[in-house]
Amino acid sequence: MPGHIYTKIGMWHEAAIAMDSATRIELRYMNDRLALPFETWNYPHNRNYLCYIQEQLGWRTPRCKEPATCSARRATPKTLPRPDCQ
Repeated sequence: MPGHIYTKIGMWHEAAIAMDSATRIELRYMNDRLALPFETWNYPHNRNYLCYIQEQLGWRTPRCKEPATCSARRATPKTLPRPDCQ
């Protein structure tokens, strides 16, 4: 939640740090529980929001590529693993 507050008041660097941390924690949570991105909304949301923050900072190459695809994909042998969603 701090990342959202920081963006509202224009503290973009702090927002990036907070959202990156939240994304890493959510990824660890999913790995511990063998959950996929579409099974929890936090991970794709955090990645998407992190991309938005990076755009506001003017980063040319966002850390996240196609964040919406992480939440939309299904668990099939053809789609696993997919490095851009990890």
